[in-house]
Amino acid sequence: MDENRFSGRYNIAPRSNIPVIRRESTPPEDPHARMGSLILHTMKWGIVPHFTKHDGSLNTINARSEHLMDGTSALWNSLKSKKRALVPAQGYFEWLKKGNHRIPYFTKYKDDHLMLFAGLWDVVYHEGSQEPSFTVTIVTTQASKRLAFLHDRMPLILSSQEDIELWLSPEDWSQKLCGLLHSNESDFDCYPVPKEVGKVGTNSPTFFLPVSQRRDGIEAFFQNQRMKVEDTQSRLHLSQSQHGPADEDDDLMLPKPKKQKIDGVHKQQNGKITEYFPKKG
Repeated sequence: MDENRFSGRYNIAPRSNIPVIRRESTPPEDPHARMGSLILHTMKWGIVPHFTKHDGSLNTINARSEHLMDGTSALWNSLKSKKRALVPAQGYFEWLKKGNHRIPYFTKYKDDHLMLFAGLWDVVYHEGSQEPSFTVTIVTTQASKRLAFLHDRMPLILSSQEDIELWLSPEDWSQKLCGLLHSNESDFDCYPVPKEVGKVGTNSPTFFLPVSQRRDGIEAFFQNQRMKVEDTQSRLHLSQSQHGPADEDDDLMLPKPKKQKIDGVHKQQNGKITEYFPKKG
């Protein structure tokens, strides 16, 4: 649904439109209707509650898993039973704080499989608007041991078929669902990326590359130096071959300069989901 509102990007900021996997709502007038099928729906990142009259600037891009468990949030309590969703992504950016500096890191599966972040969604009709507004929040949990160096929080990432089906089921909130609210201890790839990701609106496939692998990175620098050396050696070999083989005692075969007086210096990159095959955890 609303696929025309989303285009694939390498740098997605809060309040942007993102793809969301959810169950199609069961019509309330048909109590005998079967459970809704899975759909891919474009929504705005940042929950705007169904009880609001205007699109405000609430800080609802994330929902802490602890608040879902303890039931202290009226907003999350109203969504966690019937409006659970998944947000697919290739990975996520997080900033490491070092003194006064902040370094962006990208975290992903080692095999580049899509990540599935647990989310909650809502829909609201604002005053004066004929169109419904669909929004979503991403659930966060305590960071895994391996990623604790980066930040104390991380998205709630679901990876097993059983966990995914449970989260997307129409089942009411339960202790079984609470059991999903823990950090994912998978062996992720996590590495520094260019600081341009911090600029909203910038977009480049190089944002997923480690800094060292970029064309302007360290590895590229040394690769260029190796190419220059190889090119020099190739030219030298060509110069020697043009003059024939040299004896061991011969000097390097280079043109001899003529004796002359020198006065100066010369410088020379609404579809329905019928089946989903997640990464096996």
